[in-house]
Amino acid sequence: MKFFYSPARSYVSFILFILVFLLQCSAPNDMQESLLGLTILPANATSSPSHPQTQWSRLIEMSGTTDSSGKIYSKKNRFLSEVANDVTSDSQGNIYATGVIEASAWDAYVGVSFIARYDGAGNKLWSKLFGNYVSDSVIGRLMIEDDIGIYVADTPNHVISKKITADIHGNIYIAGEIKDSLNGENKYAFIAKYDSLGNRLWERYLNDNARPTWVESITSDPQGNVYAIGPYANTYEHVYTFIAKYDGDGNIQWTKHAIDPQIQKTSVIFGKEITSDSQGNLYITGETEVISSEGKKVSNLFLTKYDKNGNTLYTKFLGNVGPGVYIDGFYNLPDTSGHGITCDSQGYIYIVGETNGNGLDNLAQIKNDPSAFIIKYDGNGNVLWTRLIDGSDDPYTIASDSQGNVYMTGNLYTYKNSTFDGQTVTYGDAFVIKYDATGRKLWTKLLDAEMSLYRSELHDSGTTRPTGLAIDLIGNIYVVGHSTDEALAGPYNSFIVKYDQNQF
Repeated sequence: MKFFYSPARSYVSFILFILVFLLQCSAPNDMQESLLGLTILPANATSSPSHPQTQWSRLIEMSGTTDSSGKIYSKKNRFLSEVANDVTSDSQGNIYATGVIEASAWDAYVGVSFIARYDGAGNKLWSKLFGNYVSDSVIGRLMIEDDIGIYVADTPNHVISKKITADIHGNIYIAGEIKDSLNGENKYAFIAKYDSLGNRLWERYLNDNARPTWVESITSDPQGNVYAIGPYANTYEHVYTFIAKYDGDGNIQWTKHAIDPQIQKTSVIFGKEITSDSQGNLYITGETEVISSEGKKVSNLFLTKYDKNGNTLYTKFLGNVGPGVYIDGFYNLPDTSGHGITCDSQGYIYIVGETNGNGLDNLAQIKNDPSAFIIKYDGNGNVLWTRLIDGSDDPYTIASDSQGNVYMTGNLYTYKNSTFDGQTVTYGDAFVIKYDATGRKLWTKLLDAEMSLYRSELHDSGTTRPTGLAIDLIGNIYVVGHSTDEALAGPYNSFIVKYDQNQF
């Protein structure tokens, strides 16, 4: 070990020594012992982790946004919802949110997707709508004409942007699904690319032989390629997952089965999220259907790793195939599923999911309500540690930072005024939890107190869903989601919030 002389550090140490000496001499005798017991920390030492501080929060509002045909969207109907689904950040500190503007028009649901860019101070720089055409056929345009009517021009469809990612060049990709508004069936999957100024560069549509197809997740690699995964369904009981690679110009490079159903011999392979590492390897997670020891269908988590050419390197499963149990009169099967995945700078993989079984190193017992969990794997797919977030439900997303810390969001479905990590919660509260690389929980942040201002002024009830999470290069945290007033059964109000954990 090498030691270096630092005049500045020596000067600071000398001043601290004199200060402690003077305090000791002037303090009463009963204080001198505690003063002498002080530990002087070196300049690079850190104190115990503190909770992040809220920098700003914004209601996501798309009024005034112009679609590609030049029409201006305006919100004048209380049953119109702007639903934020995901968030990402770029290398310049800009933040991008995406989601869907949707409304119920008689018995049909129609909607268009949105993308919005914010700077680090929370100022909205621009917003765009997506949902005008597929292969030159109009698929829906949502316009609000007055306070009581919703007018839908052309053929109404439901265009839902579910995920967003940024590439190394600052370009933005959104992806999701297009549904038939009359019967709710999936028709197409889509991917759209924008530059940092909001100009749409291209869009691509996927459909597997007229079978329902949609995108659940997208990611980009260091070379500027983009990857999408999503299910396609033969029937409602037979669902499989594709993975597709595009270059930066939107040219398809290859498509693969996420897990070959002919090899795995299962009728359900539902891929939910994809991520990539610095070497261009890909990782996906989700759930697959297996048969339990008593012949019933249960869900198990899977993790699959691919190289950049789409060759499968390994697949790992996690879960329980044992029998179910009766709890409070309900028969419960040991289901386990993966919801989100991220890869840190060292090549470790983290998965967030939920389970009501006991397949996670016996950390959980079969019960009525599932609990969220987080798992860390090494690059070869070996489990390093598992953490159960008991008392929680509906984990949403996960992200890692440059220091190897990992963050997750989720919901708490528990009794009002109960506690979670020492904090009072309400039913439907949302949380963000931070862990270090060893699995030590550093802090828990509840969102309900801040997000309640986006609910109705008449009621303070409802559910907050933290659907998107991003960490920028300097450790700021961004969460998007939506909050609804269950008492009024009204629309969703979407939000974006920034937390600063660098204040000390």
